[in-house]
Amino acid sequence: MPPPLGVWSLHFDTRSAFSSPADGDVKLTNNAGSTLANLIIGKACYDTGKTICDYAGAGSPEGVQTASIGSTRRNTTDGSFYRKTSGSGNTGWVTP
Repeated sequence: MPPPLGVWSLHFDTRSAFSSPADGDVKLTNNAGSTLANLIIGKACYDTGKTICDYAGAGSPEGVQTASIGSTRRNTTDGSFYRKTSGSGNTGWVTP
């Protein structure tokens, strides 16, 4: 039987650690202290500057979601997927 909603089970060896550097943030690091992922409510980021991220939200991100090139977004309304391939700020989003 799967765990109830909202219950997470994580397994670690001694080489990984979770921390919470700010409210709503969870950081996964390895034993050398290198950041493996930054998880923030509504997005997951893959660089220490928290600029290349996977987002989720209703509707198209074009003109709405500010992000760096390399970021992605899932439309929670219709399941479409977007990639940030150009531009700065909230423009440059395309569907694959």
